[in-house]
Amino acid sequence: MVIYSEETLQRVKEYSALFLNPVQICRLLDLKLTEFKADIRKPEHPLRVAYEKGKFETVLELRKQEIDLAKMGSPMAIELVNSFIIEQKQSER
Repeated sequence: MVIYSEETLQRVKEYSALFLNPVQICRLLDLKLTEFKADIRKPEHPLRVAYEKGKFETVLELRKQEIDLAKMGSPMAIELVNSFIIEQKQSER
């Protein structure tokens, strides 16, 4: 099992927040792709947590912006926010 430094985990979080894929992240950080992919498949692995947290933080920012636009009356934003609501309800089943 690979032990990742806190600096590496922080970089993974930063890069995944920019929606870089595993190949791009591994090339930038000189990590082995097969190990990286294996580790991000493990539910509680620190690498997966960092990878998902980066993505989810950006998703959170974007959703906040979409909700603000919907509140201002943007038809496209309203439609998108409605899809968020449906997605959330479906995932609660």
